[in-house]
Amino acid sequence: DDEYTHWNCPDTEWVTTLSDLVNPKKIIQKKDDFDEDWLRLRYYKKWEEPKKIGKDKYFGRRKDVFYLIESYLVRKTDKLNIIKYLENRNLWGRQMPERRDEHSLLFNREKFWSPAYLDTYQSNKRIWYTIPDTSYKVLVTTEAANGGIENDKSGACGSYRIPCKYIFEKMQLQYAPVDGLLKNMEGEIIVFNHNLRGVLIKKKGLIQFLNENKLEIIWTVLGEKLSFIDDRNEESYFKVPCGVFWLNEHGKMEGELKMYDRY
Repeated sequence: DDEYTHWNCPDTEWVTTLSDLVNPKKIIQKKDDFDEDWLRLRYYKKWEEPKKIGKDKYFGRRKDVFYLIESYLVRKTDKLNIIKYLENRNLWGRQMPERRDEHSLLFNREKFWSPAYLDTYQSNKRIWYTIPDTSYKVLVTTEAANGGIENDKSGACGSYRIPCKYIFEKMQLQYAPVDGLLKNMEGEIIVFNHNLRGVLIKKKGLIQFLNENKLEIIWTVLGEKLSFIDDRNEESYFKVPCGVFWLNEHGKMEGELKMYDRY
């Protein structure tokens, strides 16, 4: 990802500025060494102001920026209305449906086939969730692939994300030998976890799946610009860049960020 370097700006001016931020389009869509396009289904990215020489990292004023990127499947007939609804919306707080199973109680690779999985989710087969204050439904694209074992000290039980059950089954995905990688029926790796905070899927395969099922994908970006100081006698500054992003009919990404107050 691009680095953020615009730290040397007066706080009150810096916190309200949008033009210096890394464009979310460059974060959501990536290109690999073989010129293949990938899309992030979920991602958390944080930039922290470098520590000044001679200064303590955790005392005094410091700045940071973060993006939380989530994606949702929407019906083609609802896409434009949902985008219109989200384009001017402050997403701070619980404004969108959230992933279920944030911390999976299952062992690794038990989704979505095992008796343990079927027993755990037999009473919760809901996949579409309504955006608050609307009638529009979305499907959250990812969920946890495995969870922690209580009191386990081995370090072998890390958490990662995979596409949700609907995508997993409709695209006929399979677990690859390496945790975090999923392959299609032809054995091609099309889902990749490059770190624990995000999951990538091959754009070509996802677009084919969306077209076959009359669906579209949108992304929401919830961010924060924070200039913070521990001293109660000085003011801290917070602003919230938010936006909705989508692919147009030619597969090109559109959307923009807008700045809001935190509350």
